[in-house]
This record gives sequence, C-alpha cells and structure tokens, in this order.
Amino acid sequence: LRRTRLLPGVYEFTISDANNCILSDSVEILSSEICQLEIESSITASGCDSSGSVTLNLTGVRGEANVVWSKTEIPNTRVVQGLSAGRYWVTVRDEFCEVSDTFDVPVNDIEDVVFQIGQSLCDARKNTFKIISVKGGTDPYQLNLNGQSIQLTNEIILDPGTHNLRVNDSKGCVDNSVFMVEPASDIRLQRDTTIKLGEELTLFGQLPGPEDSFLFRWIERKGIICEQCRNITISPTATSKYIFEVEDASGCRSRQEYNIRVDSRNLIYIPNAFTPNGDGLNDAFIVYDGLALIEEIVSLDIFDRRGMKIYQAKNLTTNEEAPDFTSIFQEVIGPQVYMYIIEIRFKQGYKQSIKGDFIIVK
Repeated sequence: LRRTRLLPGVYEFTISDANNCILSDSVEILSSEICQLEIESSITASGCDSSGSVTLNLTGVRGEANVVWSKTEIPNTRVVQGLSAGRYWVTVRDEFCEVSDTFDVPVNDIEDVVFQIGQSLCDARKNTFKIISVKGGTDPYQLNLNGQSIQLTNEIILDPGTHNLRVNDSKGCVDNSVFMVEPASDIRLQRDTTIKLGEELTLFGQLPGPEDSFLFRWIERKGIICEQCRNITISPTATSKYIFEVEDASGCRSRQEYNIRVDSRNLIYIPNAFTPNGDGLNDAFIVYDGLALIEEIVSLDIFDRRGMKIYQAKNLTTNEEAPDFTSIFQEVIGPQVYMYIIEIRFKQGYKQSIKGDFIIVK
C-alpha cells in the first residue's frame, strides 16, 4: 500500500486480513519545507449598492490552489466582485500547506454636504444658496433641492422657509438635509442693563443666520472692540453704550445696542464714627468689601480739619484693621472730624479714589 503527495499532518490507518485480524496505527508526516504560500489582496470599497471587490494575488503556490471563501455562495475564485461592506474570510490550500486571511471591505458613503446660505438682512429676494462640496460617495452626484435638480456650486435664490436638500451618488448612497432660511429682518435691539462697578458682564450678539454669511463687530465709543466676535466680556468703569453691528453680503447693516449703566454706589462700606478707646468696639478703621471686588487698598491718607496729614498707610487689605489707627487716635481730645482719601485698585486692574470723613467720639 502506497500513498503519495500527502500534506503534512497525522494520518490514521487500519489493516485487516482474511481472518479478520485488525491492526490500527497512526503516522505523522512532517513537512520538509517551509510553507511558501502567501496571500496579498487589493480591495475596492463598496458603495451603497454592493459594488465592492477583493482581488487575491497568490505567491509561492505549489501545484493547484484551492480558494474557499467564508460565504459559501462565492465560488473558488481569486477575484470576487459585487461585495457589500463587511468582513470576509478566505482559506487557500495548495499541495503543501494552507493559509487563511481576513479582509474588511469599507463603504464609500456620502460623509458630508457643505453648503452656504447667503442671508440678507433687508431683502428676502437676495437670500442665496450654493453647494460648496460633497465629501465621500462616488461621483457623479445628483443634487435635488425641494424636488428640483440643481448643479454643484451654482448660486440660486431661496425664499424664506424650510428647504429639503437630497444628494444621490452613482453607487446608491443618499444624504438628506433640512435647513431653514429666516425671513429678512433688520435686527434692531436695544437693551439696558445695570451692573455694579467692578463686575463683569458678557454680551451676546444675535445673528439671523450662519456666522460665515455676515460680517459683524462690537463697537464702543472709542471704536471697534472686536471683529467677528459673537460674544464679548466687559467690565466698564463708567456707563457706556456697546453696539453689535451686523453686515450682510449686499452691504445691508443692522445694529443691536446695549446701554450698560455702572452703579458705583455702596460698593464698599466705611464707618463714619469711631471710638478708639481700646474696648474692641468701633476702635479700628476698616474698609469693608462685601462683593470681593477690590484687589488692594493702595493708600489711605487721613487729614485733620486744617488739612494736615496725620495718618498714612499703604498696601492694605480690605476687611482688616488699618495698622496703628487705634493707638494714634486714642490721643484725640474731644470730638473731632477728619477727612480721608483712599486709593483702591480693583481686580479688573483699574484704580479709583474715594473721599470721605469721619468723627472721633470721646
């Protein structure tokens, strides 16, 4: 008994004679050569219509190659077409060895449709629409707006309202978009707001459409604050007017005005009477900052009624006692009125001087 051209592996055999004597055994055939079979592939992405393909390039084949795909309907072939997106397995056998591999067939779907709306602030007849580009899919594309065929990059006039855009590629992929064109409107808003001195406020500009359809800027009495900024954060030191100006492609402009009043009253509290007698009540000069707006007290100067400076301190902290105030003013005989000048630096960086007076009570 002789068998030839066997692949490496373990083989079992049984021998019987005329007297029903049976002998069973096994034998392992070792490979005397390294497997030379290799699989290389070329993959074409599928559209949405099962148009993908895989082409096998086999090297190192000895004898006849047998190709078995994971999907049984695929025949013994090295070129497979009409594949939908997904993963596929293949096993190739020649007369000496067996090699397997997997392939992922991607889908070339429409990823994005970029279009531009030219919104007019003043005239609805000047609203424009244009498709800039189609990303993904397979051209040529069929473009359809509200049931009507349009061409790529052509600019058309659109009425205000809801619009439907449909893009089909040549491989059955479809992208649907719904967008709104607002009615033409010259936005004129005026808003009044009051803030405390030192507070911050964020102003939000309004646009009637996409940002890339307009030029816009923030303006204050000193000039333009910021170009192409929707929002700004401000901390004015005095009552001011801020304007958000919008301009469309045709030169039509609209304005939104914000009148910001700054209230500097009662930002800080300083007592107007002291009794520096050491009893712990009304002894110390303290600048109270309840809103935590002050970075530091740059200087504190106190004068008597003749204008002579009798006390000076620098770099003080709010809500804390001015140093040596109690000991100095304990020597005052009888009630007397004093004037003070305080220079304050706020956390926003600007400074302010505050004047006032107080009385020493004995």
